[in-house]
Amino acid sequence: MIETIDWEETFNEVSRAKYAFSLVTLLGIMEYWFISFIVVFFILSGVSLSFLHFVPSLWLLLLSSLLIAVALRESTIGLEVQKIRNIDNFLWELRWLYTEYRQNGIQT
Repeated sequence: MIETIDWEETFNEVSRAKYAFSLVTLLGIMEYWFISFIVVFFILSGVSLSFLHFVPSLWLLLLSSLLIAVALRESTIGLEVQKIRNIDNFLWELRWLYTEYRQNGIQT
């Protein structure tokens, strides 16, 4: 079974999976950022216009919503980084197995 594996294709697929998982993590953060931006925009704009009579700057809204998004995703970001490291370790183990297989073959 090991002899029939296309090793280079397997390495490429695992590497692509790692990048895809990173992209999904980034999209999740951006989703939280967008939702928190909308919420912060309406709350801060409403409060500042009603009580303080000024319009908050866009940079303040973007920064505050980013901080909220990171705070909401903080617990899952660590887990997702660990999953990416696990995929990377798996790739290294596959490369080691392939190197051992090429050097020694299979002994039964």
